[in-house]
Amino acid sequence: MKKTVLLICLLASAVCQADDRALWELKGNVTSYEGSIADDAPWKERPVTFDSEGRVLTIGGLDANEPANFQIERDSNGRITSIASDRGDEYITVKYTYDGQGRVVKEETSFENDYSDGPMPWSTAVLEYDDMGLLSKRTVTMADGSEGYTDTYTYSEVDNDGNWLTRRHLREGAESIDQEESRNLQMGEAAQAEPADDQQKSFTQLQNEELQQHLNAKLEKDRNFAQSALGILLLILQVLLCIAIAAHMIYVNFFRKPLQQHNVEEFRALRQAAGLTSEPTTEEEDQMLSRTQHIDDLVTKGTSGTGETFYTFTKNNQVKKVKQLMQEIEALAPTDPELVANYNEYAEVLNNAEKREFSGSWPFLAVAGIILLVMAIGSKNFMPILLFVFAGGTYYLASMRPLFMRWSDELKGKDTNKRKFMTGLMAGALGMVASAKTYKTVTHWSDGTTTTDTDNSETWISLGLAVIVIAMAAALIMVVALVNYVRNYILYI
Repeated sequence: MKKTVLLICLLASAVCQADDRALWELKGNVTSYEGSIADDAPWKERPVTFDSEGRVLTIGGLDANEPANFQIERDSNGRITSIASDRGDEYITVKYTYDGQGRVVKEETSFENDYSDGPMPWSTAVLEYDDMGLLSKRTVTMADGSEGYTDTYTYSEVDNDGNWLTRRHLREGAESIDQEESRNLQMGEAAQAEPADDQQKSFTQLQNEELQQHLNAKLEKDRNFAQSALGILLLILQVLLCIAIAAHMIYVNFFRKPLQQHNVEEFRALRQAAGLTSEPTTEEEDQMLSRTQHIDDLVTKGTSGTGETFYTFTKNNQVKKVKQLMQEIEALAPTDPELVANYNEYAEVLNNAEKREFSGSWPFLAVAGIILLVMAIGSKNFMPILLFVFAGGTYYLASMRPLFMRWSDELKGKDTNKRKFMTGLMAGALGMVASAKTYKTVTHWSDGTTTTDTDNSETWISLGLAVIVIAMAAALIMVVALVNYVRNYILYI
């Protein structure tokens, strides 16, 4: 039942250590927490202990870092992004989202049991805080559309670190709560301040100062060598990652084979080649019908302007599941004309859904090429051209978006022809130049002469800003390509 998501990360330094106490609305050097709190997350009701760095040690007396008890995931900053645990008949997962101040602002709860087809969303809670940073409101919506509820909190006792000790909890909505809540906190010992250095150094310190400087120089040399080795390792890993990404995109766009369509005779030939009977058995026909019905349940159905029903896909999970079912039907090799017709119809829709179209910005690609070409000519170094060939090709492939993603946008009523972000960015920069004003001052002198002064400073400033914006955008072409790759090949959003 439990599913593991593997994240491939490049770490430039040691793993970040984050203070887990923020998840439990704790501040300061709290080492343990216990209270009577009505909370949806089962582990936030239980006693919790932390180490001196604020990392969670135990939850409800169980080792929090033991996968058999809890599955904790963290982001690149070391903050807890999800906690999951098996509650006997259900597997509960809560995902957390933080704001810029490190406070939890959203909790998404899902569950999984023997009767569910994977994790099922249960509820989403949005958290709000008052001026003191204390939780003031928690709004919960249910995934099944049933009535949610709203929790509000008022505090009557807060310690010197800003931790609440007693509060009133009022819940309105699908269920009601009106109760006093309290909690007991155990604080660790405060770190002792280092005594101030004496104003005068001892004779022994003076004697050893030269030796200490020598040792520091050697440590600095060793540190620089380690940093250099780490930099080379990271560079190698980045190159390997770029090669892997490029290979993945090339395979998807040029080498991945579509589903083959077959007629009845071709399916009979496939059955003969596989050593099967010329006609499917009753059991095989039942399997094919079952898979065909499953496909019909998975695909998205729409109605055209003429009133005809059509099939489409809007999510990558649909495409993957239907493709697997289609391959299973192909292996069973139906010979019934109706089943064959259904198979071919679904194969055509699926193949079209996996086709890709360029969804990036041609002007952005052109401007990036021009800027890098100018750099190459100016520096008499043609490395920028080679860089553009690689970066431009990567951006182009990364911007190849599956057609089913455009179909999904169209069904949602989104404008699929609107201007791309990078195109709009450059258009805005050039528009700033076009809208710049030139000021002329005409002076009539007493002797009857006239002079005219022209001020083009606004134009030159706008032009300079536009060049900086466009140049920075072009320099970030690989970053934009990576973002597009994640959107179009990994997350499909």
